[in-house]
Amino acid sequence: MQKNINFLIVDDVDTTRELLRGLIQSVLNNNNFKFQVNVFQAANAAQTKQALEKNNIHLAFLDIELPDGSGLELLRLIKSDYPDCKAVMVSGNASKENVLASVEVGVLGFILKPFNYLRVEEAIKNFVKKSLT
Repeated sequence: MQKNINFLIVDDVDTTRELLRGLIQSVLNNNNFKFQVNVFQAANAAQTKQALEKNNIHLAFLDIELPDGSGLELLRLIKSDYPDCKAVMVSGNASKENVLASVEVGVLGFILKPFNYLRVEEAIKNFVKKSLT
């Protein structure tokens, strides 16, 4: 029986969310993972909190800059309230401060925009290695 895994993509730009969703689907299609993935999307911090409450999210891809909050604040929330959820930061703002703050909180990875297939694949494989094996 296949395990169901829930991913959450958080970004305020619709096209960015759709591009990342497509890359995730390509990674899943090109690898022989033994699980089925449901992909949820959120455009802001409020929607992210709702998605986390309603769904058992296993991996969240978080933009740092959101219109109503910070991806770093969401990362802290995930780590405290949803300890089984892993997170990957996805941002065009990879300042030293953002990267260090993300690592300090316990992020699984950091993908710099514009992202590509290999970085998304690396993040998902890292998630599988640390969470599902």
